[in-house]
Amino acid sequence: MEYPDFQELSKFLQEKTIPIPSCTFLEISNTNRTLPYVIFGVPYERHSSVRHGAKFGPWAIREISRYVHTFDLNTSVDIRNKLVDIGDIKISNSTEDDFEKELNQIENFVHENLSENQFPIALGGDHLITLPIFKGLIKKHAGCILHFDAHLDLYDRYPYTPAANEAYTHATVFRRIIELGIDQIISVGIRSVDPLEFDYFKSEERIQMISSYDLHKEGTGVISKKIQKLLEPFEWVYLSLDLDVFDPAYAPGVSTPEPYGISPWEFLQLLESFCEKLIGFDVVELCPPFDNGITSTLAVKTIVDILCRHEKSLY
Repeated sequence: MEYPDFQELSKFLQEKTIPIPSCTFLEISNTNRTLPYVIFGVPYERHSSVRHGAKFGPWAIREISRYVHTFDLNTSVDIRNKLVDIGDIKISNSTEDDFEKELNQIENFVHENLSENQFPIALGGDHLITLPIFKGLIKKHAGCILHFDAHLDLYDRYPYTPAANEAYTHATVFRRIIELGIDQIISVGIRSVDPLEFDYFKSEERIQMISSYDLHKEGTGVISKKIQKLLEPFEWVYLSLDLDVFDPAYAPGVSTPEPYGISPWEFLQLLESFCEKLIGFDVVELCPPFDNGITSTLAVKTIVDILCRHEKSLY
């Protein structure tokens, strides 16, 4: 089995095309769309402000997934027969196209391809994909978004992109979600904040922040209990996992790397505090042109860990 050559992505980056994956996620052959876990790719990327290439994330995750087992040793759960990969949402990423049309396309895909009881796993793509996915999944009962990230993503308008002051970017996504009326956002692992975002955070009671400094100082035991207490009022939790929450030592291939991040072990320990209430999640901001497979492998393993722990929590 030949390991994928991530350096070859420079050619696709220049040609602005996305390579076709050689396999489904974890090489799963299931075609039954009624299975409980539904994985799909969202190769969407606009206005990236630091590194470009997040649209290759779904491709890289599938390619690397060939080398990861579907069985989890910690839980003794195998998710192979519980999961179906329904492919990618077709997105042009052309700056000439109406991006709102593409966001609506993502939202409609979620509406049309998932039943109410199915559990979606979205492979990004930049972080803006959380907005249309969340809109497609809005539930009747009170719920919460658990947001793991190095950044708050609370700008009202983001000035550091080619389209200055754009309202819909990876850095404004949770400001837009707050405007939709979400009950609570809990942001974990934060360590890079603009004063404008911080002012808004202090004025908005529906946002809770646990910084990476809090986690390192207080430990995963204390923070796990804090997350559990914050989640008590809510019937469901949607997880949005920006891979830059991890320290660049573990996840170098992300769009906006930040030092002093959390470790995969810390995430695994925190996972126990919220996996039971999960209704779905996304994994975003993987940037394969800046990866050698380390970050993609972490993404795949994290997806498997989340699914196995969620599956075990049901019994």
